[in-house]
Amino acid sequence: MRLETEFLPRRFEQAALESLVRKNRRGMMDPSFYRIGRFAFKDKAHHKKGEFAVVTEDERGLTAYECQYGKALLDLSAVRDRVRQVSELGLSFYRLGFFSRSGFALTDPKTYTLISLDDMYAEELGQKSEESA
Repeated sequence: MRLETEFLPRRFEQAALESLVRKNRRGMMDPSFYRIGRFAFKDKAHHKKGEFAVVTEDERGLTAYECQYGKALLDLSAVRDRVRQVSELGLSFYRLGFFSRSGFALTDPKTYTLISLDDMYAEELGQKSEESA
């Protein structure tokens, strides 16, 4: 079904971007970013290409956020895969973040910025979700 595989994942990426913009305007990002968008590249010489759903730039550099719309919890193998990909491409992100529709199955979440769908809307309501509490 195209709705679950194409349309909704793109809308989730847009919601993630808008969530970061709102947090930034409220002074909830440390440090505050001054640029946000999507990052895509294609290196024909080395046959490499990639895309990051949301990237922010602040005084320290770039932060990449991956958005996962799947029904399964985002686990360490998916995170390691993205970290490996960033490393192989030689990109200079000083921080990585992950948005997940379903939440996370990570034992050490302090290493990365992790934001679930519940977290995105709990922030809007001025609450903490049970997952992040």
